[in-house]
Amino acid sequence: MKTFVLAMATLSSLAWGALELGSLKTRNVTLAILTDGDDMTLYTYDPDLPTPGKSICNGGCAANWPPVVPQGTPVAPFSVIKRDDQSLQLAYKNQPLYTFVNDEKGKISGDGKSGVWHVVHVNP
Repeated sequence: MKTFVLAMATLSSLAWGALELGSLKTRNVTLAILTDGDDMTLYTYDPDLPTPGKSICNGGCAANWPPVVPQGTPVAPFSVIKRDDQSLQLAYKNQPLYTFVNDEKGKISGDGKSGVWHVVHVNP
């Protein structure tokens, strides 16, 4: 089992709201991942991929994987999409962003769930 350490730093280079950049470290590899202002890891959902800018995670899916609600006006590579229920959701590179209800601050327990949920890797 790999041990992951999540260290947080402000994502000033993307200059948007309460999002932050975390460092996911394992052995000699460091990957930058997105988190929200509460240190909750942000995820994408593979079934959203065929239609960029559209979320298909609704109902029970959205109850377990809450959509990230935009705050303020995003700047690229962030955008805002309109969900089927007409609510707004933050997207990164046109991929809707989610948190995971079973995560705790600084954890990445949703990564790889059902083979379709993934942390958001970014290049700082």
